[in-house]
Amino acid sequence: MQPTLDSVQGGLFGSVSWAAMLMLSTVFADIYRKNKKMFALSALFFCLLALSLLWYFPVSKNQVSSSYALITISAGADTVLCILMRCLKKRRGPGLLLWWGANPLLLYVSIRYCWGYS
Repeated sequence: MQPTLDSVQGGLFGSVSWAAMLMLSTVFADIYRKNKKMFALSALFFCLLALSLLWYFPVSKNQVSSSYALITISAGADTVLCILMRCLKKRRGPGLLLWWGANPLLLYVSIRYCWGYS
């Protein structure tokens, strides 16, 4: 049991936080499909909630703290929101982003070789 509790991913308590992150991400996806304005408001709310938790809980990926989970989720939602606003502002599709996401080989090669991961 000791290697599980000392793992990099938070151990037993971290698994609960990872599950909460996955569930909240699913909630964001459902909100986005139903109402895009509500998605923008909820992304802003979670960003403010994450920033307010920084004063009380330290950010720790190793322990998968609640502030880490909320910051990660709100950063992802805000990134999606910025991309959507860019696409809607110019009234065109995602263009390069769509092409980049549709070709996993390009993504794999860029991460693997351009950024030096082995």
